[in-house]
Amino acid sequence: MEPFRGILYVFDSLRPDFMGCYNHDEDSTPEIDRVAQDGIICENAYSQAIWTAPSAASILTGLYPDTHKIYQFNHDLGNSHPFVTDRINNLEIPSAGFSTTLLVSPERGFDRGFDEFYALGGEGEGLR
Repeated sequence: MEPFRGILYVFDSLRPDFMGCYNHDEDSTPEIDRVAQDGIICENAYSQAIWTAPSAASILTGLYPDTHKIYQFNHDLGNSHPFVTDRINNLEIPSAGFSTTLLVSPERGFDRGFDEFYALGGEGEGLR
């Protein structure tokens, strides 16, 4: 059996009630809707925190904030917890991470295990 290959696409602030793939009437998210046609739609997904850093850490580690300890802006993810790339690398699947926020950046340890990681918007540097 061939290993799963896919894209984990995470939005920090996007309401499902305004997306076509979640039955919104207007054509407000046509590209996302096209991707969703061939993907998995999570109808019961809940954020583990009210802001980006701990939420992203929970998505990428599978742990609650009380375990991964990302509470403040200056907290790093570190290497002591499992990470989404652990499994991907064991399956020898190439991986890339992309982020448009400093809250999910190499400086905070979110690039761990990715073959490539692209951070957009760090200190006016643009795409690195």
